[in-house]
Amino acid sequence: TKVDPDAPRRLFYVAMTRARQTLMLARLMHGQHPFLDDLRGIECVIERTAINVPMPEGLNRLYLSEADVDWGYAGRLHPQNMVHAAIAKLSPGDPLALVQDGDIWSIQDADGQQVGRMKKSFSLPANRTFVHGRVSVILRHTKTQTDPAWHHVLRCEQLEVVLPEWVFQ
Repeated sequence: TKVDPDAPRRLFYVAMTRARQTLMLARLMHGQHPFLDDLRGIECVIERTAINVPMPEGLNRLYLSEADVDWGYAGRLHPQNMVHAAIAKLSPGDPLALVQDGDIWSIQDADGQQVGRMKKSFSLPANRTFVHGRVSVILRHTKTQTDPAWHHVLRCEQLEVVLPEWVFQ
C-alpha cells in the first residue's frame, strides 16, 4: 500500500472545519505540533499563553452509552401497556428525564410517563450533575430478532427501546 504523507494534515483540516461556533486548539506548555505552528501569523488566529485554563463547558461533559439501558423493559410489558403508546409518540431529540424510583432509574418523557429504564447496575457517574436528556434513537425490532434465551419473558412481538442521550457535567 502507498503511504500518503499529507493524510494527517487533511484529517486535521477536516476536524477543524467541523467546528460550529468556536474552535479552541491547545497544546501542553512548550509542546510541539506540526500543524499548530503553521497557524501562527494568520489574522483570525488568536494565540494566548495560558497559565490556568478552565475546562470549556462542552468538554466537561459525560455521555452515557446504550450499554446502560435495560433493552428488554418495554418488551416485558403487556402490548396494551401505556408505555408502548408513549414510546410511539417520541421522536429523536425529544426531552427525557432520568428519575430514581427506589434502586431503579426510570427514563421518562416530557409528560412524566415512563418510556424505559436503566439497567439495575446503573448508577449516576461520581462527582457529576445531571444536565439534560433527550431521545437519541428509538430502536424497533421483533421478538425473533432477540436472543431466544429471553423469549420466555417477552410479552410483545414488536419491541421498542428508547436509547437516551444523558448529559452529565
